[in-house]
Amino acid sequence: MADAVFTVEPGGRRRSREYLSNDVRAVAERLKRELEQATPADTGAMRGGWFLAGGRDPGTWLIYNLWPQYMYVEFGTSRMPARPFVGPVLARWRR
Repeated sequence: MADAVFTVEPGGRRRSREYLSNDVRAVAERLKRELEQATPADTGAMRGGWFLAGGRDPGTWLIYNLWPQYMYVEFGTSRMPARPFVGPVLARWRR
């Protein structure tokens, strides 16, 4: 499962983790939208499989895909070449 976890700790300005959680959620929602747009859509099942869920701690959000075969598309198999879509999106976000 490809998870992207973003956690922000309050710094200089003391904002509560709950307040920061809203900011982090907005970032996670943008990343989820980019993943949806980049996902190949032969039938649409994999593209519609992305979800966003709150983590255990405030300020932590999980992005995941319930479509079980997405990893075969991302990394390929012995019979099918890879069609990466998660890696390139995450690489853009790392810049």
